[in-house]
Amino acid sequence: MTLSLSKLLIDSDVITNDQWLKLSSSKNIFQEIINVSAITEADVLRLLSLHLSIPFKKVPTQLIDLNIINCLPESLARQHSILPLFQMGEKLVVATNNPFNTEILEELEVITTSYITPIFITQENLLQLFSYTYSTNSVKSTDINPAPLIDMGLQTYNSPSEAKENESKNDQISSLVNDILLQAVNQNVSDIHFEPTQSNIVIKFRIDGLLKEVLNPAKQLGPQLVAYIKSLANLDVTQTTKPQDGRLTFLSNLKEIHFRASTIRTIYGEKIVLSVLDKSSTKFSLDTFHLLRKDYTTINSLLDNSSGMILVCGSASRAKTDLLYSFLTKLNTPEKNIITIENPIKTNLEGINQIPINSSLKLDYSTSLSAAINQDPDVIMINDIQDVQTATIAINSALNNQLVLSSLHTKTAIGTITRLLRMGVQPFLINSAILGIIEHHYINQICPRCKTEASYEDYVTDKSKSLISKLEKHYKSPKLFKGAGCDFCNHTGYKGTVSLFHILTLDDDIKQLIASKESQATITTLTSKNNISPIEADGIEKIISGMTTVDEVAQFC
Repeated sequence: MTLSLSKLLIDSDVITNDQWLKLSSSKNIFQEIINVSAITEADVLRLLSLHLSIPFKKVPTQLIDLNIINCLPESLARQHSILPLFQMGEKLVVATNNPFNTEILEELEVITTSYITPIFITQENLLQLFSYTYSTNSVKSTDINPAPLIDMGLQTYNSPSEAKENESKNDQISSLVNDILLQAVNQNVSDIHFEPTQSNIVIKFRIDGLLKEVLNPAKQLGPQLVAYIKSLANLDVTQTTKPQDGRLTFLSNLKEIHFRASTIRTIYGEKIVLSVLDKSSTKFSLDTFHLLRKDYTTINSLLDNSSGMILVCGSASRAKTDLLYSFLTKLNTPEKNIITIENPIKTNLEGINQIPINSSLKLDYSTSLSAAINQDPDVIMINDIQDVQTATIAINSALNNQLVLSSLHTKTAIGTITRLLRMGVQPFLINSAILGIIEHHYINQICPRCKTEASYEDYVTDKSKSLISKLEKHYKSPKLFKGAGCDFCNHTGYKGTVSLFHILTLDDDIKQLIASKESQATITTLTSKNNISPIEADGIEKIISGMTTVDEVAQFC
């Protein structure tokens, strides 16, 4: 990247080649470039922003999520002129005024296991953000509207000693947890995080894939809060060092909402995550997945089979689970005996026999699957195949007049074949049992309120350029779109998700390659048309329709 930036600056007459050769060994090369060039720091950043498709803007303090800044120590942040801003799904957005400092970005990607998305800002702006972020007087909150949580009276929770005399501490804890769960249900939250810190308890909601802080009870309430939630989830309150998993039920408007409770020990105490398992308000239907007509027809055709195996893969667990549940919903009729084996059961599906994995009772996937086969099932769903034993039992079931649905921890449809072969599954079993492999990804959808036309010049990364080049071969001067950023999408330009699909059916050519144990690259070449992979082709259709951006699709190219 450094060489490409230097060429850009030289070609743009910002610096000369001789100047570059003198500066290339400098520890602070970007600042040296500013010192010798005739234009300002902002002008150089603006130029790089245009050609690298990396935003350059003034970042307000309200954009900083103070809960994620600890992923990079202050000393390193100041040393490398970089500041984590906020998490957006699997992306960590950071601000920097040093475009040449790519090594720290790569290190941060490894440390946080997130995709790092940089924003260019000026040194003056960065120093302002440092001053705000690391000030001991900073209010540890974000510009997220936590109402009506705040309206409930945070002072009561932050200062139990000031509570009404006739209200016990247990009543306060019970009221706090009840209000948090009610607020989470009303806002369609998928996960609630209770994180102990050195100074307080940070409570966060995950909404639309984004984690936002909503409340900061005092640290003194931590042990009581954790103990109360653990008791609701039937966990061992006395055990505070080992991870535990449980389940609790919350009654909202005469409707039961189920949560999975997971605990783990941190240096400041136990952290608890409550994940919503009940999504009865969500309709699991194929109609919600942005399927192209041909893909919709193919999936329905696969589900019409009375035996065989359909596998789902993708980059996110939710993408796989949602799709499997939509299959079950479609297949769920009184004439069929459907059994699922799940860890955990994320949604209660009426009319379907759902079996939870229970490690304490030694009920693992293979044991439960063996027992389920004796229950005369028509359809079996295993939410995850992790070993060759489970895979073999599932395949034998698929060959024995049962329709088997499952998922694997693989990102691509073709990678799923490779994974099965490496697990030790014989090629002839794969060819005999598998009807199709469906690759499903969620990507960000353009915010409908700030959607605007994008320029081709906005996309300069190699992957984006390559995708646009392929796109132009099939469409004449296609329009591209992006989100400008607004309050509705928290100025990200994205709101909601779009689905990307690759549906791989095993025809004779592919079966021959599997039998020969050919490489993943060889099978990929066979399934691509005109040098465009199936996932790219699906993404191109969704770019043209204005659902998403080139950058979102390009990450899968």
